[in-house]
Amino acid sequence: MADAAAIPAGSWADKIKQRGKLVRGGTDAGPLFSIKDPATGKVTGFDAGLAAMLAHYITGKPTDNTAITKIDDLNGKNVATESNSTAALAVKQFAPQANVLLFQEDAQCVAAVQQGRAEAYVLDQAILISDASTNPAVKVVGEPFTQEPYGIGVPLGDPSAKQFVNDWLQKIYADGSWAKLWQATIGTVVKDQPPTPPTVGSA
Repeated sequence: MADAAAIPAGSWADKIKQRGKLVRGGTDAGPLFSIKDPATGKVTGFDAGLAAMLAHYITGKPTDNTAITKIDDLNGKNVATESNSTAALAVKQFAPQANVLLFQEDAQCVAAVQQGRAEAYVLDQAILISDASTNPAVKVVGEPFTQEPYGIGVPLGDPSAKQFVNDWLQKIYADGSWAKLWQATIGTVVKDQPPTPPTVGSA
């Protein structure tokens, strides 16, 4: 880590240190130097490694972002979300000082975070968990700050279908099957105990 004398106030490096991150540019298609793994989305190589080392030298922080753990931490940050979602309004409501960046697709939001254009990505927890399960370069932090329940679709014209599914949900809640399934799937990414199941008919 650079000592204070190496980073004069107001200098290029000082601005990076105050911001808390180094925004890196360049290619992600250069083998050995800067190549993006399509499976993980992580950029590795000599050039990518130099950028990570320089960021650590200036900021004193590892490249992993630990500054955001709750909704209030989004204030003053660049936050990505999808333009056709309700997340943009939710962020503005709960973190009014956040700078919301709108993208059309999930992959674009994830890329913005990995490239340093955004410091966080807010969307449905289910989508974020799916991203984190296949991309070790990103992680899910904090707790949900809105409630927008999902549902199971059944034929509209057959009330018995809804009642059957509702009864089944109550059954798997009671016998623990729901919690076991949560632990075996979502629980592999969200390291916590299974939450209280949603109330049947709450949506």
